[in-house]
Amino acid sequence: MTKTQQLLQNHLIIVLAPLLLNACGEKQTDTGVEFEISMEEGTYYLNIEEDADCPSLNDVNENLPEQEFNCSGQRFIEVTELIQRYDYPHYIDGPISDDPNEDPEGDHCTYKGNYEPGPIPDWCMSVGRPMLRDGEQISAKSKMTSTQDWQKHTIRVKVEGLSVSQRKIAGNFYLRNALMEHASVAAFHHFSLELMKFGAPVELLELAHEAITDELRHAKQAFSLAADLLGETREPSSMPMELTLSKNLIELAETVAREAAINETLAVLIAAEQRKATTDPAIQLFLEGVIRDESRHAELAWKTLRWCIDVGGEDVRNRLREIMMEEPNIGSADFPEVPLLTLGLCSRKHVNKAIEQGMRRVVRPSFVSLLNT
Repeated sequence: MTKTQQLLQNHLIIVLAPLLLNACGEKQTDTGVEFEISMEEGTYYLNIEEDADCPSLNDVNENLPEQEFNCSGQRFIEVTELIQRYDYPHYIDGPISDDPNEDPEGDHCTYKGNYEPGPIPDWCMSVGRPMLRDGEQISAKSKMTSTQDWQKHTIRVKVEGLSVSQRKIAGNFYLRNALMEHASVAAFHHFSLELMKFGAPVELLELAHEAITDELRHAKQAFSLAADLLGETREPSSMPMELTLSKNLIELAETVAREAAINETLAVLIAAEQRKATTDPAIQLFLEGVIRDESRHAELAWKTLRWCIDVGGEDVRNRLREIMMEEPNIGSADFPEVPLLTLGLCSRKHVNKAIEQGMRRVVRPSFVSLLNT
């Protein structure tokens, strides 16, 4: 078992063990969902020199850097309380040594604080593996159909007792999910071509083609959930695209790191939070399949990065070290601010928290393990 598999498995055990209805931090009431957590609260990470004391609240607030809104739709505005000091740097912007065998230098402090909510940037991506054109995520539009070609019903969503509004919100969510899974089919075909261009091992090609079948199944299942909730059957329309391949292994590693190693790992963890929340058997079954399959896809991404380093050497390793320190470009815009727990829709607030925890507990430690071996 690889380091990434261990980290991912441990995190999934933590998330899924309780399987409590209030998993997403909100409380279900007879009249709907009660939203209890302020969107402005969050955790601020500050890197400091090794053995230095944590700066005071005033010092931190006076020296806050100018920030753009991130993919969680947040911009930090002030700290209110010191939480804890750690004897290692926070990898989001910590200094990383040029020597991959050398431990990162410095420490960091965490503070409670407030974020200003705002717009999610257009460059942020949906959950899962995106299909990109000129750096922007693309997908097909949906259209009405009388066929069942894009349907895969195992069991039906229980719509009894749901309001028209709840069915519409959840139905549109899973329709969007279906279109993203459909786009992932194209993304894995593109990935396969890139692997072939650079002479990748047959194991990576085999796993990539298995992933295409997985994404087709996910798309059909999500279209089925949407049909149950919306009361109408839809399918993907044409998907305009122009494919360009990476020029070298550094570009390939950049793409795989951002779109697959980071995004698909986080997609697994977000799906786990949804699975813990939902009580609908059809949605539970769908999410369990997503967790199982996307875990394999994430591991494929990390294996590909390992191969890129083995073949491309220090230039690839150094570029990945830079990417490790970037903010994730995966956003929570597809999720509602007010959740529908029974249907697997966690709040945007909770998804943002899952992304932050996933980066800290799984993604960045996986990068450290990859770069130090």
